[in-house]
Amino acid sequence: MLTKLIVLVVVVLIAGAVLRVYMPGLGKTVAKGPIERNGETLLADCPDMPNCQGSESSRPSQRVERMVITSDADTAMQRIVDTVSAQPGAALVTQQDRYAHFTFTSPTLRFVDDVELLISDDQASVQIRSASRLGKSDLGANAKRIDLLRDALAGQL
Repeated sequence: MLTKLIVLVVVVLIAGAVLRVYMPGLGKTVAKGPIERNGETLLADCPDMPNCQGSESSRPSQRVERMVITSDADTAMQRIVDTVSAQPGAALVTQQDRYAHFTFTSPTLRFVDDVELLISDDQASVQIRSASRLGKSDLGANAKRIDLLRDALAGQL
């Protein structure tokens, strides 16, 4: 039984390495940054694949609620950057005024997901989008990540 498990782990690790080496284009960022839509600054919609969750998704199955802000926008953004940066596997890629882009890297296969947060134009809420760079399904990883971030930021915004 242990031998089969070891073989399975080795096969999965090799498959992940092969994907990363021979298909590097699949690992490019899926972060879109803030976009203008109908006169409002928003995060991008999720693609029609189950490996993305976002507050601005047009599909109900991928849509999550925005986070409410009760402090000023500058304080909220600083708390977002501090809190999200402290999460395991997180790295801040870019921050501009009301927008922050992070990557999250999985510990075993080193898969990278993009997480974006944007303080809304009215500064009353935070939009969030979490999307996998590889694969069609993320096995719920992005929804779990958003829930964890929501819990970590609870009462801080």
